[in-house]
Amino acid sequence: MPEGPELYLSSKYINKVCKDHVFGGKVEKSDVSKNPAVDWDCPAYTISACSRGKEIKVILTDITQEIKSNDSDKRKLPNTMAIVVRFGMSGIFKFTKADDLPKHSHLRFYTVNDDTNMVLSFVDARRFGHWEVNGDWTPNRSPDPIYEYELFRKNVLSNLKDAAFNKPICEVIMNQKYFNGIGNYLRAEILHRAKVPPFQQARAVLEKLDMDIDDGKVGDGTNASNSKQVPDVLELCHICPTEVIDLGGGKWYQQEDTSTNDDRKEDAFVSWLQCYFQPGMNTLFDHNRRTIWFQGDPGPMVPKGGKSRGKLNVTPGTPKKDVKTKSKVQKNGQLKQKLEDHLVTISKKLKKKMETERTQSQKSKSTEELEEPIKKQGRRSTKKKNESTVDSLTMEVDNKPAKRGQRASVESARRSARVLNRESSS
Repeated sequence: MPEGPELYLSSKYINKVCKDHVFGGKVEKSDVSKNPAVDWDCPAYTISACSRGKEIKVILTDITQEIKSNDSDKRKLPNTMAIVVRFGMSGIFKFTKADDLPKHSHLRFYTVNDDTNMVLSFVDARRFGHWEVNGDWTPNRSPDPIYEYELFRKNVLSNLKDAAFNKPICEVIMNQKYFNGIGNYLRAEILHRAKVPPFQQARAVLEKLDMDIDDGKVGDGTNASNSKQVPDVLELCHICPTEVIDLGGGKWYQQEDTSTNDDRKEDAFVSWLQCYFQPGMNTLFDHNRRTIWFQGDPGPMVPKGGKSRGKLNVTPGTPKKDVKTKSKVQKNGQLKQKLEDHLVTISKKLKKKMETERTQSQKSKSTEELEEPIKKQGRRSTKKKNESTVDSLTMEVDNKPAKRGQRASVESARRSARVLNRESSS
């Protein structure tokens, strides 16, 4: 998410690319954006910008309109409109050719003095960004710690009785009412360099600091309050963003279109990081479910059942993109190994099953071969027995005089004997 340094650099970028251009016509808004339409249709106007914390003000100035002042004299008085933009998770300004309009371009300003039409676009892929027409700085946001450092420091230290400072310092430092422009990566770096546990009470950390600052000491590694060689938390709220600006912004801020510059900038930013997303650092979710990176003792106000994201097992200084790539490769390798192990297990089971079936088939065949002579012998003995029974009945009939119904019984017995012989032979 863009933080104070990225917003500051965006304002400088707008001033740089719009300096020699005249814009005109309607300001376009994309159909999918739920932000308000900009009611501005001017034949010729200029664009400038300035930032304050996590807000940027885009100023449109009409250079064609002539109006009367309160005096009798006629002079050109600029007719202006201020659009206050908050970047959200992924907002950024781009200056491109109109034919190469960036995807997710939701607010567009077109030039009129170029052979090749150009466009300044507010690009926001996630659409969390917001703009306010004819707006001004949000009144409940603090002074900017980058270029309003003295006002910023006094605003914090004069309000320590506020209930907001009962919370852990890692959560208060994200409160834009007092720390305008400080976000997740900056809070991790600030607290790590100040050697402050993230879950220590904010008031206990800040009430030790002096209200006044010693000019010339802020930013040079000297603590204005106790003369130690470690800047305090509020000094680092100025020092760290200023250093990021000198680097050209964090890796998420890629205003220029040259990939070489972006790669060099990303490497410089990753090298600058000491705590955020660095190997060996601890992580915990705060009470707002945001991840805080730190080293050592987290402090006494850790959330109950606080969960960790774990540690990174990579070489220190590895760029974040390489960390993601390595993690993805490791994950794919683990999945591949699991699949191979699963296939081996299935193969072994199938092989064992086939061997079992083959053994059972062989046993069954052997049993049949052994039992076949016995069955044949049984059939022969049954046949002989039946034949002997028929013979004995015949002899008995032949030797005795026939009585009534006796002859029919003999014939029936002979038929039964013949049936038994046929069944036994089959």
